[in-house]
Amino acid sequence: MTAQVHSIYDLEQDYRTFSTATSDVALDLGWWLPKTREFIRPLVPGELCTIMADTGVGKSSCLQNIAKSARDLDILFFEMELPGTMVFERFAAMSSQLPQATIEATYKADCQIALLGIDHIYTCDKSRLKVEDMEEIIMGAAREKIGTLPQVVMVDYIGLMDSKGSSKRYERISDSAEGLKVLAKNTNTIVVCATQIHRKPESEGQDELFLHDAKDSSSIEASAGLLLGAWRDPEDSEILYIKILKNTKGKAGEIFKCSFNGATMTITEYNEASEIIASLEDMP
Repeated sequence: MTAQVHSIYDLEQDYRTFSTATSDVALDLGWWLPKTREFIRPLVPGELCTIMADTGVGKSSCLQNIAKSARDLDILFFEMELPGTMVFERFAAMSSQLPQATIEATYKADCQIALLGIDHIYTCDKSRLKVEDMEEIIMGAAREKIGTLPQVVMVDYIGLMDSKGSSKRYERISDSAEGLKVLAKNTNTIVVCATQIHRKPESEGQDELFLHDAKDSSSIEASAGLLLGAWRDPEDSEILYIKILKNTKGKAGEIFKCSFNGATMTITEYNEASEIIASLEDMP
């Protein structure tokens, strides 16, 4: 085994190079939700961000909105839950701000939608991939298709990954979560993945999420440098909350209120002014 030993001055020089070189390849979540900039520093190559949510809340939509917002970065999207046709329909809806049903009707009529702002996104919709498979695809097929290595890798979602280890779900999820962190470092990419939460007893409610709500394995929160939780408002399905559950480079606990447009799968910051105007318009 060969290993290098570095002095603090060696590390300083490495950091100087790192701090200037990563500005062009960092993923700023503020491109998606501007208010997050106050609490979340840009993600850099080698980091793992995980978003957890219950089934049907919109964890896939969160990943897709982040991907769409990162216009200057090449994105490789591992979509193991939805077929490629549905991935296209959702991105086309986001791009055009037309309902998904309209996207389908347009193509059925042999017409086309202008695909603006999403040509930096590449997808692989093969299910049950292992971390080793993903690394091979990133370094091989994706590099060939894009012409360079992707800067961001997205995985939807951990529960649908495979593992070369135990067939037991807990150990498989643990291997996958830990493996994605290694994948980020080995490929020098930013990895953003989604995972499900465990079901809570009805007495506890199904609303706000907390650090240890990830389903099946504690390795999910342990591996992520940034862990976000998402849930819908129980009284208004068009309101989505995103909470910083873990933030190794900043403060955790902040909650961001967002608007969720199910027709276009678009998630944006909630506009309090619009709510006030609407309430005034409803007044007699």
